[in-house]
Amino acid sequence: MNQVRKAKAPILFIHGSADKFVPTEMVYELYKAAICPKQLLVVEDAAHGTSFWKDPEAYKNTLKEFLQNY
Repeated sequence: MNQVRKAKAPILFIHGSADKFVPTEMVYELYKAAICPKQLLVVEDAAHGTSFWKDPEAYKNTLKEFLQNY
């Protein structure tokens, strides 16, 4: 959490809503803590590490938008 607060580079947070390994609530806490440019994608019904496979279009579109903006 402290490192995220110190970040100056843009951060793209991607998380699955069904992640049991890292609870989804944690990504919201990290997102709030970040004072740098940031973007968040929570993929519905994605487990840990499966966001791309669950919704590849949302994943690719979000990544593309993030890279174009930052």
